[in-house]
Amino acid sequence: MWSNFLYGYGYGRASVHSRLAAIAPLAGSIIYQRPVDCYGTTPIWTFHAFDDSNVGLWQVLAQLENILPGPLYFGDVNLLRDYPHQSRDSRLPADDDYTVAIKDNLPGLWRKGTPIPEGRIGLTIYRAGNHAIFWRTYAKKEFWDWMFAQKRE
Repeated sequence: MWSNFLYGYGYGRASVHSRLAAIAPLAGSIIYQRPVDCYGTTPIWTFHAFDDSNVGLWQVLAQLENILPGPLYFGDVNLLRDYPHQSRDSRLPADDDYTVAIKDNLPGLWRKGTPIPEGRIGLTIYRAGNHAIFWRTYAKKEFWDWMFAQKRE
């Protein structure tokens, strides 16, 4: 997990955002009580499979939602509110992979595929793939275009 990697190499929690140009968690969650303190304005594009049985999608959503200041408090934003579930059943994934961009702390519209998110935070949910989504993420040109476009301030 990225957080263990970073912490194990001497990057303290509060200094993560000052050392990295971007973060791209794949099939994992960011586990911090107040992640907003750790990541500052670091761009994040996270990828997860709807059917991941190792790290539940809810874990990733909870951490991303905790980064966003909602109308009342951190964590009160529902990123899946407009997710296009099959048959409008929240237990089912969409009919394809979808990405949402969070800009100005508000989630935008879910877009089919893996378009580069506009804004600081992006979330791509693969329809399927369980925990083995690394190969398909690394094979996407959009992922590398986004990653190499990021600059540390």
